[in-house]
Amino acid sequence: MLIPIFAQKLLSFNPSMWSIWLQYSIEFVPILSLALFDTLLLLKQPKLRYSIALISVALAIHINIFEMDNSDYPYHKLGNRQRLRFYNEEHYQQDFLVKEIHEALKLIPAKGIVSAHGNLGPHLAFRDTILLYPNITNADYIAIFRDTKGVGTWPLNLEDYNRKLIELDSSNSYQRIYDKKSLVIFRRK
Repeated sequence: MLIPIFAQKLLSFNPSMWSIWLQYSIEFVPILSLALFDTLLLLKQPKLRYSIALISVALAIHINIFEMDNSDYPYHKLGNRQRLRFYNEEHYQQDFLVKEIHEALKLIPAKGIVSAHGNLGPHLAFRDTILLYPNITNADYIAIFRDTKGVGTWPLNLEDYNRKLIELDSSNSYQRIYDKKSLVIFRRK
């Protein structure tokens, strides 16, 4: 069962296919889990079965935490690494006032096509068209963070993100309709 999956992963030059960070290698999880359970059922000694199960769980937890703490994957350098670390307090804290951002997002009509920072996308859902910033192809509105400290700049690096923000500020196509705290909203002229 794993041969096509190994071929897909190992014969690709694209890191998003063979690394664990973008595709999570989730297709391996059910197969490896079933193989582990099947192997445990074959073992006759309960202590050995229990020990292998316990070691497998501890190893899975350790590897996941190690990867979250020590990832050098390039895309994680563009975002906030604390987002990965669900076991740290910082993962659950925001550097901005959520209530103010929700109020500001009400400036964008439900029928408007919007290009938004990845963190804002879920708060602008249930519309016909929403684009991931920096794609502003036919966007009527653009909602992005000015201060990216707590939210990251993915898929751009910080330099390109700031350069695009300056371009929007001086654009003849868009005008700024909101700029408070860390959120900026532009509307097509």
